[in-house]
Amino acid sequence: TCVKCHDFSTVDAHASQFPRQHVRSLEDLAYDLTNPFAYETEKARAIFTWMHHNISYDAQSFFAGTVRPATPQSTLTSGLAVCDGYAGLYVELAKKSGLQAYKVSGHGKGFGYQALAPGEGVPKVSTNHAWNCVLMDGEWRLIDATWGAGYLNGSGLYEQQFDPTWFTSTPAEFARRHFPTDSTYQLIADEDGGPVDWEDYILSPEGPTVCNDFNRLDFFVGFLQPTSAVIERGQPTFTLFKRCEHMSNHDGDNYIYVLIPRKS
Repeated sequence: TCVKCHDFSTVDAHASQFPRQHVRSLEDLAYDLTNPFAYETEKARAIFTWMHHNISYDAQSFFAGTVRPATPQSTLTSGLAVCDGYAGLYVELAKKSGLQAYKVSGHGKGFGYQALAPGEGVPKVSTNHAWNCVLMDGEWRLIDATWGAGYLNGSGLYEQQFDPTWFTSTPAEFARRHFPTDSTYQLIADEDGGPVDWEDYILSPEGPTVCNDFNRLDFFVGFLQPTSAVIERGQPTFTLFKRCEHMSNHDGDNYIYVLIPRKS
């Protein structure tokens, strides 16, 4: 079954029923979340969705520079984490559910990221993010529980907003905004252009800014044309496609707004 097309509504509804304040132990939580499901993909999704409902990004500590090392238990207790805490708790719950999972460290093009200016030199490889690699029903997949749970808005405040695209992305899609320290975790085969090197990753142009409905309607920014963040001149033709060929192309299920500011 295509993971992009899979109906996770039952799994997501189940995962919303276990507020962390009532959790007795990590073992109990892992069992309660995943035991009803036979497939590893659904078990992994239940943990992913639970984290959206129960763990908030610790924006205060992040901006104050006071982030402390976290354990899975401390993250569960506080309900606060930065990316390392999200990834660490995910691994712990996954393993207690019988899944194979690893924490991956590397660079992420997240909050505060700015594309390099034309002619700007390539910076040294840096690490600022963490995510997970999980074996699901015979296939290794990459997920980002931090970005799936919510985001930091322009004011630096955390917005709790579920983004399931960080559970269903292909390795190539994932690599647009993630660069692992260990290239093994790119999961991109040689014939598909992998592994991507640091220079290609960091120099890739910043794409268009998309809003919430874009992901909700299952469009994929990687297929959006034009690909540039700023359109300088001309009369561009906009084209876009669903994240998966199996998804509906019916007009009633598809629409997009294009905002074009007037010249000052």
